[in-house]
Amino acid sequence: MMRGSFVLPLLIFYLVKVPTSGSFISSSTGFPLPPCKPPAACEPTRVLVRSIPACRGYRRLVPLGMLAVHARNEESSRRTRSYNHILQQCARERDHKKATEVLAAMAAAGIVWDVYTYNAVLNCFCHPSTHKFQVYPMELMGEMSAKAVRPNVITVNTALKYFVLRKDLDGAMKLVEDMQEEGIEPDLITYNILINICASSGRMETASELFERLQLKRLVPDSRTITTMIKGYGQLRELKRAEEVAARRPQDQSVQRTLAAQLIAEGKISRALSTLLNLFELDEPPTSASSPPSASSSCLLNVQLVQKKPLKPSEMEVATLNTLLLAYREQKDLDKSLDLLGYAQKHNLVVDEVTFNTLIDTCGLAGRADLVRGAISAYMGEDQPVDGACEVGGSDSSKRHPAEEILLAFAHQLAAASERFQQLHESNVCKMYTSLIRGLGRQAGADARHRLAGALEEYKEKSGRAPDATMLTATMDAVVNQGDAEEAKSFFEQVLPSLRASDVSVVNAYMKVLSQEQDMSRLQEFLSLIENSGIRPDVVTFNTALHICCEMNNTQGASEVLDMMEKKRVKRDLTTYNTLLLRCAKNKNVKEATRLLDCMQSDGIRPNDLSYSLMCDVSGKVGDVARAKEMFMQVSDDAPQEIKQNCYSALVRGYSVNGQIEEALKLAAAASRTGIALPESGWLSILDAYANIGATAKVMKIVEDIRAAGGVIGPQHWSLVIKSMCMQEDSKGAYAIMKQHIKHADLVCYNTLIRASVRAGDSDTLILILRDIEQQGLVPDEHTSRALSQSGKSAGLLKVSSLLRMFDANFKKRLLSVVE
Repeated sequence: MMRGSFVLPLLIFYLVKVPTSGSFISSSTGFPLPPCKPPAACEPTRVLVRSIPACRGYRRLVPLGMLAVHARNEESSRRTRSYNHILQQCARERDHKKATEVLAAMAAAGIVWDVYTYNAVLNCFCHPSTHKFQVYPMELMGEMSAKAVRPNVITVNTALKYFVLRKDLDGAMKLVEDMQEEGIEPDLITYNILINICASSGRMETASELFERLQLKRLVPDSRTITTMIKGYGQLRELKRAEEVAARRPQDQSVQRTLAAQLIAEGKISRALSTLLNLFELDEPPTSASSPPSASSSCLLNVQLVQKKPLKPSEMEVATLNTLLLAYREQKDLDKSLDLLGYAQKHNLVVDEVTFNTLIDTCGLAGRADLVRGAISAYMGEDQPVDGACEVGGSDSSKRHPAEEILLAFAHQLAAASERFQQLHESNVCKMYTSLIRGLGRQAGADARHRLAGALEEYKEKSGRAPDATMLTATMDAVVNQGDAEEAKSFFEQVLPSLRASDVSVVNAYMKVLSQEQDMSRLQEFLSLIENSGIRPDVVTFNTALHICCEMNNTQGASEVLDMMEKKRVKRDLTTYNTLLLRCAKNKNVKEATRLLDCMQSDGIRPNDLSYSLMCDVSGKVGDVARAKEMFMQVSDDAPQEIKQNCYSALVRGYSVNGQIEEALKLAAAASRTGIALPESGWLSILDAYANIGATAKVMKIVEDIRAAGGVIGPQHWSLVIKSMCMQEDSKGAYAIMKQHIKHADLVCYNTLIRASVRAGDSDTLILILRDIEQQGLVPDEHTSRALSQSGKSAGLLKVSSLLRMFDANFKKRLLSVVE
């Protein structure tokens, strides 16, 4: 303690004693600068601090190596320790200019560098965020060796920071191996940094090896080790492995909330809540984990406690509380969020502005604009909600949640705490009004647009600032969700001139309107407008445009969007590839889908369950059962039920396409035993396979089974019944089924009946079919022509048949043109 208190006086004393060749220059850092010319005894070496901005009166390049000329041993002198202390402070504060001045002062004073000086320089100048202020660590460590200054493990760990943001695992591993050859063994911090590089670059297999290696060296993984592994697995969407790693520290709140955050990001909200709530011995009776959350229930828990030694409620950290609130926010469950707020007050838990803003946002998402207004009034110090809004909790006070008053008191306290921090205050106000807009957007009414505009004007008046991109995006979402395309277009044209280049989120919100319209010309005009306005489109913009093209099956438009992405240097993401895979599945393009899967993996993007299910779908449609099975095996066990249903349906379709109907039925039964109901598309594939061989009895049996199981029999099912009857050339029976069960048959169904009638020579039914086509206004197509042409020359009899007299002249003309 005494030594630290004399650092600055000692530093000044030693600097004053330094012989100079010029006058000292006083600096703002509190200590004098050295003269313009360094002492003659100090000779520069080969290592320089490159691109360090020049101090006042000094050369731009400051030789670092000159400071180690007088090094006699590794022991730090008192003067060196004083400077080291200041350098470490500069490193913590990222004050590179001050650090440069300190180094120059050390050079002028002829002070010897020791290992701690080198560590401080590495810490300050080798960080990737230093940009221009940078020293390559390997060169500096090479100079240490040349000057007989032995590095320690802190030197290695500090130098490793250089490789972190660069994600240069190979360089980091080489540095550690070189140091091991010098007898410096890595410690836990070393392994944590290496694992961090692996996780950020997606190389989790190497991270797993390092994780096992550190344990073999009898090092105990700490919270940072585990959380880094969880984040790495979370990026690869390997949630099962993330949970396995998290189980090593079951009562570490930092670990468990990191896992919960990854689960929330993947939409596994129930599992995230279970992960966090199971940590604590909560004093309210838990309900079954399988029971669905009730909107009216005020019980905080919906999971079973599984920890043998749960933590006390008072031990809940604020970050854990906020993660729980985030999970409830994703569920838009305001009751549970308010329950948790009341629980926090009961047990005197710490809360912060993140707690408050998450609660307010949940109010908005739940449509409680009145409660958000009440919080704004409390925060602003107003007695009543602004604009004469309704009382908090609505008109029925009996339905008010007990914790609503706590929330309003929380708003008042937060306002008092934020008075001294203008930036925090402005941020809180902006977030509250954004939540208010979300709440107003969920309220129906003819004056919805007026209410939203009023909220924006109110924010401008009270804050004196224009709405930011987040608020404008929330407003655009509200207008779009109300289904008024013209209002959305009007609002977008109004705010477009004020948008900055980075405000692309507003553009993305408006593109939902274009996605609903599916107008290719409007999409092209919109993309040109955005480019001319200077707004930088991001991957979400291009993904939406790509989705519109794929929905319209516009291959050329999709190619143009992809070219534009490449031109703008916007990298494809998982959604981009899944959209392209969906187009391949619709077009049965297995070759292109396989190429896309390879490109995805070469781009470092790991396919997710949806990617594999789409590959399974396209493989099943062309009858490639082996490939479909391979893709199905890649789908994770905790994939959504819909994904598994689609995979089973794709496999069933594959068997059906190949005529392996019995195998398809066995697979459907296997799916049923695992609790997965085969979707309608799967049963239609089986029906189609039976219809292709004319097995009408089996088709009818499956239809009756579906009806008995509570399924709805629609036109698609009856069309396949008709198809199977037509395969048996029972055109009269098929026509009767169509008239009885299908109110408005399509041309495909009629063409099937025409083919059957022509093959059976049933001219009476054929004329009835043609009459129905005329009456429904359907236009015969090329398939109709082929169906009629199947009868050969007999089709020409229709040209002169007196039966044609009963048809309209225009229809006769169309029909005859098709036959000819």
